[in-house]
Amino acid sequence: MPSEQLEQYEEVLGASAASLFVASDTKLPLYADDLGLNQIAAIPEWQVQGVSTPAVLARMKSRGLLTAIKHCAALKTLILANYHVISVNSQQLWWICQSEGKKATPSMERILKLTLQGPEWEVESVLRVAAEFTYQVWLEVQQQDEKLRLFDCVVGALVLGRDDAQTRTQFKEVLEKIFINLPQVLPLINERVASYEQMSDDRGQETVTEKSEIAD
Repeated sequence: MPSEQLEQYEEVLGASAASLFVASDTKLPLYADDLGLNQIAAIPEWQVQGVSTPAVLARMKSRGLLTAIKHCAALKTLILANYHVISVNSQQLWWICQSEGKKATPSMERILKLTLQGPEWEVESVLRVAAEFTYQVWLEVQQQDEKLRLFDCVVGALVLGRDDAQTRTQFKEVLEKIFINLPQVLPLINERVASYEQMSDDRGQETVTEKSEIAD
């Protein structure tokens, strides 16, 4: 690659350019959590495969170098550090909830938001994760008010970045399948989703009213 072009990359990438040069010369993957850098690394001039921290953690777990618990702890750390887009399954989400005392703590509410909100995730997949997590909450959390607080956090996270009404309808459908062995719980859950709808509508109306008063 011409030196002039290399200098252009250095201007754009800064210190990261050196890592990219080395990875290209040695034909090794580039360990980086910068999405833009990994996209640049993949272009024909470089042909370097980018590897992110979640991918490294997953490989370590698959090779027995990291226990499931330590893997979950690492994912939790990444999520709370605002790492962009961390995929978790319902078991991992439940372990994280256990680490928060099975309570809807501010950290747990934030984790649910960052792992369930749209539009990053495929809707069907994330709805199933949310429903399975909710089922685990109903089995394991003893205090009813805490169950409801966690469930409210789940619903609130799911509708972020998505069509509210459609998402809630789809979530109810998935919940009916997941709660097949606890059908007596469904009326309460459906009522809670409806209550969340009303709370959302009330908040929206309050916002409109406030804006109107300010305009007046």
